[in-house]
Amino acid sequence: MNNINIAANKDSCVNFDVAKNKIRFKFSKKKRINSSDIFLALLKQRPSLKNEIFSLHIIKNKNINTRLGLIISKKLCKKANNRNKIKRIIREAFRLNTSSINGLDILCRLKYNTNKNNLKNVDFKIYADSIDELFKTVIKHQNKY
Repeated sequence: MNNINIAANKDSCVNFDVAKNKIRFKFSKKKRINSSDIFLALLKQRPSLKNEIFSLHIIKNKNINTRLGLIISKKLCKKANNRNKIKRIIREAFRLNTSSINGLDILCRLKYNTNKNNLKNVDFKIYADSIDELFKTVIKHQNKY
């Protein structure tokens, strides 16, 4: 086999690919919000945190795992490659901060219209900085939710 699981359990999100000499991270099903009921419950609630680009809807869940849901509307971001890049940025920020957050369901929603400015080259660093700032705030105030 070319893949070696780094963590002790089989549900780990980290694999080391020996052939390519790279670490691969997965966004496992345990870390996703799949249920439409949970999505609706999160959407009915007012955004817990927001800035110019994103809004986060947060509720406490019954699990110890923190889960993430994403809403990146085609209306706000027409190009599929830009939507996918924004999703990857959010998932990476979630992966880096998830060890500090326990038992929350977080729904991240794009508010900023990328089509409005007719951007050909979107500066994704703005998105990364914005979502990092929001996740740091979630860590600081996670007892509130």
